[in-house]
Amino acid sequence: MAKIVQHYNATVQGSGNIYIYQRPDNTSTPQRVYAGNTVSLRANYASTGQNGYYQLVNGWWIAYWNVTNITPVYQTVTDTCTPPASVTLDAQSKTLTVSGGAGGDMNNFVGYGVSWRDRPASGGEWGAWTEDTVITGQTLAVEALPGEERAFRARTRGSAGEAYFSDYVQCDATLLGNTQPPAPQILLPQAGAVSGSATPVAVVRVAAEPDGDAQVLQRQVDGGAWTDAAQVGASGGTVYDRLPSLAVGSHTLAYRLWDGFAYGPQASVSLTVQPFAWSRAIEPGTVIANATVSHRADLHELAAAVNRQRAFYGLEAVALPGTVGAFADWKAQIQALQAGVAAAQTAAGQNPGAWDALTGYPTAAAVNSIRQRVAAL
Repeated sequence: MAKIVQHYNATVQGSGNIYIYQRPDNTSTPQRVYAGNTVSLRANYASTGQNGYYQLVNGWWIAYWNVTNITPVYQTVTDTCTPPASVTLDAQSKTLTVSGGAGGDMNNFVGYGVSWRDRPASGGEWGAWTEDTVITGQTLAVEALPGEERAFRARTRGSAGEAYFSDYVQCDATLLGNTQPPAPQILLPQAGAVSGSATPVAVVRVAAEPDGDAQVLQRQVDGGAWTDAAQVGASGGTVYDRLPSLAVGSHTLAYRLWDGFAYGPQASVSLTVQPFAWSRAIEPGTVIANATVSHRADLHELAAAVNRQRAFYGLEAVALPGTVGAFADWKAQIQALQAGVAAAQTAAGQNPGAWDALTGYPTAAAVNSIRQRVAAL
């Protein structure tokens, strides 16, 4: 409590004539007082008493046996605010947080005063501190000018005025100013694209960073947590981002850039995962075609699957040459599907790789190799 003893009040007691004196003895000039009167003793009366006399506020003296009921009279003194306990900076979110600090007697807490000063990001002399920006909460969104470094400080402000504000507490961290990175451009998939693969590739174009800073491309799926998808140089480039395994159904995919100082705007796209469904299981040695088994359905399924993924990557559908079902056209048709898959892999930034040699007749290995690759696209 900011209270001090101003003086003490006491009640005069005694019988007969009662006097106070100019000096601490009964030979000096007296002045009569009466029992029941109230007199005021100095705040330090006990330590400065002499010859059994206490000094009054008015400078006169009274014998200690002539006073009773001595009680203090307090004076309330305005408290100076206590300073903030901490001033911290989150550079990623550009948020300054001030905590702790308080007002006091006759000096109610009214908020924090935040000020800052700048210097070139490369170093040098600091400029002057700004006037306070007053906040009533604990956080303040902050910025720094491009090419500048900004330091922050905060103090506690009270209702008694600036003379009773706390000292400043300076933030240990500083904020480097830069230009916000641009929004990434999602080239693929196009909005509403359908993938038979649960882990398709998104193709994202990243522009050059305005301040020459390295960039991190971050991904968000269905409003979840942001995760780093790729490290990108200051000059930008094209990122082929293999997505984490997605459940069947619709999803929203978002991207943004972080340049070490600020997040750029977001770009988003919707897509749907619809797994491939094969009408029959094909194991090594399974008969693909003979006098009683047709491979026409297998080829149509493969073509539909390949073309779904080609559409996902912005490619036109592949047409099967010749007659579907004719042995003579089998190899050409499988080669057309393989080429269609390879082109989609290239569009997804993947190395197509070689295919096993084909025979002149339908085989399980040829069908399964296409099924496997298209499901992994």
